[in-house]
Amino acid sequence: MKRIFPYLVLSLFILTNCGQSKNQDKISESEEQTSETSETSGEREPTDEEIREYGILTSIEDAPYPMFSIDVEFPEREMKMSFLFNVEESPLDMTELLEMKGKYATIYYTSDGEPDIYDIHRECESLLGEDAIDINEADQEITGIVSGAESQTTGDLPDELTITSRDGTKMTFQCFITEEMAAANGEEVTVFYRVHYRNTITYLKASEDD
Repeated sequence: MKRIFPYLVLSLFILTNCGQSKNQDKISESEEQTSETSETSGEREPTDEEIREYGILTSIEDAPYPMFSIDVEFPEREMKMSFLFNVEESPLDMTELLEMKGKYATIYYTSDGEPDIYDIHRECESLLGEDAIDINEADQEITGIVSGAESQTTGDLPDELTITSRDGTKMTFQCFITEEMAAANGEEVTVFYRVHYRNTITYLKASEDD
């Protein structure tokens, strides 16, 4: 009997480990199937920076290419929002995107505060002329040396202009650089600006219910 007992313990240990191994295999298989289903449906979990919404794409306009301006309506919340979308950073082509107009879609987007230039003054004179936006108390300003405006913008996408103040503070603006702004590169100016939140779509998935 003393000789049989160790063999019984060993047999039970082997059977227990085999059962656990089979259960683990089933769990792994289930996780793989769930992952495959998620990839097939096109749905995914949003990143820490992303927000996920579901709404109707009511308007899709060239902003210009490859950027598009998209208006989305959220009927349940009775609200609308506007977004920017770079079609070249998406698996969608332009035709597929335009065909989504009027349809429901799952939208993943980021919302970032970006400063928009209202006017630029050099020696108390506006560099934007008639394109300047009226300044009010809600606007902020920074005075410093211009960099990054070596030449006038020639493409469809904005360039970056940086202002460095005397205390070392730097602010970068996305803008279309004009001939007057390029002439002020390396000189001291005052930029009047206001921070707006820009919603940028990072991933777009058409609803399969339409």
